[in-house]
Amino acid sequence: IYVDDVNIHYGPAGIPAVNSILSLDVYPNPSNGIVTLSTEFRKEQNLKVSVVNVLGEIVSETNYGKTTGGKYTIDLSDYSAGTYFIKVITDDQTEVKKVTLNK
Repeated sequence: IYVDDVNIHYGPAGIPAVNSILSLDVYPNPSNGIVTLSTEFRKEQNLKVSVVNVLGEIVSETNYGKTTGGKYTIDLSDYSAGTYFIKVITDDQTEVKKVTLNK
């Protein structure tokens, strides 16, 4: 349900789900090659970050292990200009952020 920019997720029993990701940001966007992923989790989570191109191909993947969040540098400078998706996977949630790479 979306009401005034409030996003409510419901679990399988109709009970609101608790998001493990408290904050997630990717900047600068657009980027010239280096982006920062800033995360904060409700509890310690395994973190995996994938960079996916518009064809759905994983062009990069990094496992960061157990963390409660932080700032992570992602280097896109070796890739062609265009749109990429930063896929953030934790133990119980997946979020995707779009980033534009300019050259």
